[in-house]
Amino acid sequence: MARFRPGRAYFVNALVLGATGFIGGRIAHVLVEDGVRVRALRRDGSRAIAVEGLPLEFVPGDIRRTDSLERAMRGCEIVFHSAAPYPMEARRPEAQIADAVQTMDNVLAAAARTGVRRIVYISSYTTIGLPERPGVPAGESSAYVPSPRDPLYFRMKAAMEDRALSSRAVPVVALNPTMCVGPGDAKPTTARFLLLYAKSRFPFHLPGGMDVVDVRHVARAAVTAADRGAAGERYIVAGRWITLERFAKLSAEAAGVRAGFLPVPYPILRGAARAAEAVMRLVPGGRPAPVAQALEMLRRSFPVDASKARRELGLGETDPARAIADAVAWFRERDYL
Repeated sequence: MARFRPGRAYFVNALVLGATGFIGGRIAHVLVEDGVRVRALRRDGSRAIAVEGLPLEFVPGDIRRTDSLERAMRGCEIVFHSAAPYPMEARRPEAQIADAVQTMDNVLAAAARTGVRRIVYISSYTTIGLPERPGVPAGESSAYVPSPRDPLYFRMKAAMEDRALSSRAVPVVALNPTMCVGPGDAKPTTARFLLLYAKSRFPFHLPGGMDVVDVRHVARAAVTAADRGAAGERYIVAGRWITLERFAKLSAEAAGVRAGFLPVPYPILRGAARAAEAVMRLVPGGRPAPVAQALEMLRRSFPVDASKARRELGLGETDPARAIADAVAWFRERDYL
């Protein structure tokens, strides 16, 4: 067993589920920096841009296949779970939620059978409920009550988190990051807006604001949670609250473009996004990007309290300008811009 160093991984072998994604890829980077042997589950055809150059052991498989999960987990002390189905549209919502929960059951069962010591599950800030008192940031105890009217993503993440934290098969710690920004977002979702602003192709912004957190701070907090996080609890991993207009301007400035941004009411942008998604469904082979869902996530943002993660996990302070600039540089180097 490696000697424990505060703030660094003390375990030897880890599995990252979702290593080819944004947060999972950055967790893999931190683990490699700490000298951990990292294994990554990889679906057939999945591109590994987020972890290019890292000495990872790739195991073919899928979170829907328990045999591949067990094969990947054998010999690993810690599992970082940042893989999950992402709803591209709202059809058959209950079936999609059930499928998402089943993938969590698969991970928990495989971890129990292979002797995994702990799972660090990357959840979402969307499972945090509204502040308990007006004017006070929401904390981990703020309860989110799903509604059929809510975006399917919100309901899926809540169901998965509930199943993970109620598990008695293996200890689970949940992290609830806000809007992650930084290098490595190989399959952009909310970063689609950053790219549109960086390309000067979207001269509008929504009213309001959002909490931006540097993905590298999220990854470090996740690795620390494998040691110091309290099992059965969740940790809000947040950075700094900025207006959506400020986010647009920082994205444009980082790309070296000049652009003015006009405020647009949410219903107008939502209608445009839904129309664009409907058109994409009519294109042979077309797959609609979940833009309307990303807009809803932005609209429902509210201030949250990350003091628990700062106190117990050493969460760093996010500089939104730097995180956005580093994201733009990463995108440019890989011809996204």
